[in-house]
Amino acid sequence: MAYASYPQGKGSGPVGARFSSPNEKSAQKRLLAKCFGYMSLGLAVSALVAFLSSLLFVYVLSWSCDPSTGEISAAAFVGYIAVMVISGIGLLIDGIVVNAVIAKNKRSAWVPYIIYCVLMGVLLSSLLIAGISFYTVAETFLLTSFAFLAMFLIGYFSKANLNVFGMVLGMAAMMFLLSASFWGIMVLVSGNSFLYYFYDMVVSGVVMLISIVVVAIDAYNIKRLLANGEGMKNLALFCAYQMYCDFIVIFLRVLYVLLLVGGRKKR
Repeated sequence: MAYASYPQGKGSGPVGARFSSPNEKSAQKRLLAKCFGYMSLGLAVSALVAFLSSLLFVYVLSWSCDPSTGEISAAAFVGYIAVMVISGIGLLIDGIVVNAVIAKNKRSAWVPYIIYCVLMGVLLSSLLIAGISFYTVAETFLLTSFAFLAMFLIGYFSKANLNVFGMVLGMAAMMFLLSASFWGIMVLVSGNSFLYYFYDMVVSGVVMLISIVVVAIDAYNIKRLLANGEGMKNLALFCAYQMYCDFIVIFLRVLYVLLLVGGRKKR
């Protein structure tokens, strides 16, 4: 995450130096509460947009079906794909805008943040259109919430410098991905379905664990920002944005693993 690009406050001491008095510690707690509140708001916006978008897309696609064959018209399908592609591109651009606005530290980042959450909701609506049940989505959300909260607390209250661990984790992740790419080619060449499933499970599980551990590292950096960023614009919103992105990444990884396991059981 781009914590280094965020403008630092006046504090230059160790973590927690600016919040040494009871009043300052209370201010830090209020900022942290705002972070979770803004993140929750973003998740709620994305969930609502995903639900409403899925209803709209299902209605349009169903309306365009040929009654005799039951096939969706090509125009409607292309239109749906176009909306997804535009939303994806818009999400990438808006992510850059959010970070740019926050880095300049001059104006509010609420508008690009909400737009980001809306676009994410449009993209997530494809999960419901794909036929994933609400039960699976709810189960994934609960598992993600527990994992996110646990790792956030570990990182936030950690006394060690987790950025050093983050660098080691980053190098290990790169080595793993390179190795996984090689073995992935070997698995595809073998044509063994069970071997492919096993490979997919291992890679997906490791990537999911890495995503979860990243939350602890981000929480550690958020603690540093809250301790040294008094009076800075968009501080709580910036931290909430990072937490929101971490949550979505874990949510998608957990959902994929659950679908992978569930699909295997049905065979």
